[in-house]
Amino acid sequence: MRQNEGRVPRAAVMKAIDAGVSKAAPRQARRVRVTRGLAIAAAALLVVGGATTVAAGINRLNDTNGQTLPNSGNYWQGTGFSPSQAGNRQAKAWTMKPGITYLSGPTKAVNTQQVAPGLYDVTATKGDIDYMGTLIPEGATYPGIWYFADNAQYGLAPGTEARLTPAKFAKMPVHGKTYTTTSPFGAYNVGTQIPAGYYRLHIETTRPKYHVLVNHDVQSDSGNDNVGITVELFDTDKQDKAIQLAANNPLMIFETGSKTQKVASPAGSITLQLTKISLAEAKRLGFDATH
Repeated sequence: MRQNEGRVPRAAVMKAIDAGVSKAAPRQARRVRVTRGLAIAAAALLVVGGATTVAAGINRLNDTNGQTLPNSGNYWQGTGFSPSQAGNRQAKAWTMKPGITYLSGPTKAVNTQQVAPGLYDVTATKGDIDYMGTLIPEGATYPGIWYFADNAQYGLAPGTEARLTPAKFAKMPVHGKTYTTTSPFGAYNVGTQIPAGYYRLHIETTRPKYHVLVNHDVQSDSGNDNVGITVELFDTDKQDKAIQLAANNPLMIFETGSKTQKVASPAGSITLQLTKISLAEAKRLGFDATH
């Protein structure tokens, strides 16, 4: 994932979010239509040279049902890898432990370890883990996490471990027009693991409380910025929601716990159904095609 070493000052993040404008380096800029809390989490991935970068156009912060995509490009272009076995050969398996910072670049610093950039499947091998906000119960695997060159990932909580192995790029299971994924969900490349298009998002579960995020990072065809589209799915929702997906860009689905408790649900206990629909159907679910 795109995360450079460093901490984001909360005050700086909130100032950038509220102002809605900030300078950003190429491939790091993104326009985010999320709640204030989610924007803080997104900004944690946007630290460039120690400066907070939250891109222009942050408005209607609670509009999480969708937005029109830009003329989209290929998110993976220029990264040195791509979401396929042939395009991810540089990825090498490694184990993440507490107290260590992992760098996808050369390092001689104390308590750091160099790892190869690429796409990985992450398995919680010891205890439930909170992996950059993604909850993964012990023994479960979250597929498709990526590391760009010269990025950093901080270690896990004490008493936990994770094993990262080169991604397998399995397609999302489909029956008719409905694609399904179960908790702890995963990251998928649109176009090869799930088709591009409009989707209705529907949760099936017996869990009384949940909070699932569906996040789609889209690279513009100019290659200069990203659009971050996030849809929140809560146990309190009154109807399904909709999202538009663009080919050659990643779709990340993850659980963050309920509004009041950050605890991983048992693997497979929450199912997300993504059903192909028309634009007209998407609009009926609140998709905003004018922004």
